[in-house]
Amino acid sequence: MHDIDSKAMMKCRLDLLGKCGKQKFGRHSARHYFTSVVYFVRWLWRSEVIEHLPRVLDKRGEDELSISVPASRAIVFTKEEITRLLDNAPDRTKLFLLLMLNCGMTQKDVADLLVTEVDWIAGRIIRKRSKTSREENVPVVNYALWPETFRLLRKFRAEESSDRVLLNQNGKPLWEESRTSSGGLRKNDNIKNAYERLRSDLEIKKSLKSLKKSSATLIRDNERFRGLEGLFLGHAPQSMSDKHYTAIPQITFDEAVLWLGKEFSIVTSDCE
Repeated sequence: MHDIDSKAMMKCRLDLLGKCGKQKFGRHSARHYFTSVVYFVRWLWRSEVIEHLPRVLDKRGEDELSISVPASRAIVFTKEEITRLLDNAPDRTKLFLLLMLNCGMTQKDVADLLVTEVDWIAGRIIRKRSKTSREENVPVVNYALWPETFRLLRKFRAEESSDRVLLNQNGKPLWEESRTSSGGLRKNDNIKNAYERLRSDLEIKKSLKSLKKSSATLIRDNERFRGLEGLFLGHAPQSMSDKHYTAIPQITFDEAVLWLGKEFSIVTSDCE
């Protein structure tokens, strides 16, 4: 096999950008394709299939070759939309929404919540995100529950369950995944189903994942609490600047979560 040189890499990049210009696909796709090409060329070089690595793939060159994409703006709920959702939701659905707003949860986080992850005296949830629970650098986050969140959590706690806090009306997990006989993935998401009924009635188009983003965005935009949004979402520190949140006192995070509840008009001032 002939070596792949810098000219070939730059031509590949220009071809992808040309397809973007012709609107055959977007810049996000172009960047994904080019990143895959770079990875493949590096693999060829490490495997000694090609003798030389293109010079443009040194650290500086790769940064200059990368295809930029426009910064995506998080889709968030307005405070008025959140009030409408909570005011019109049945209590059980309201609990799901509150857990997402209060603790940055996804549907799977809510479904996976264990009895042992709740402090039933102090009104707290202490856990890692379900998606990254096995990763060592992911923080165990201690969330103070808003009074209404805690009230509904106690109300709907599954008495027959010794592990999961919440189950559906058939005593099954709220989120289940299984394989079909043909190998496809079958998913049953009770939380999403409940939300779809609610938002259809209210003609709200935003998705469930925008709830936790709404809370995280408010924290990020508050000068006092900026930097805690990653902790709120249960993310591992991504940079040196992120890592400072591991040293922030719990009281600061509690204040951020309480402030969130007030911003959404869920917590009254006399709940401090």
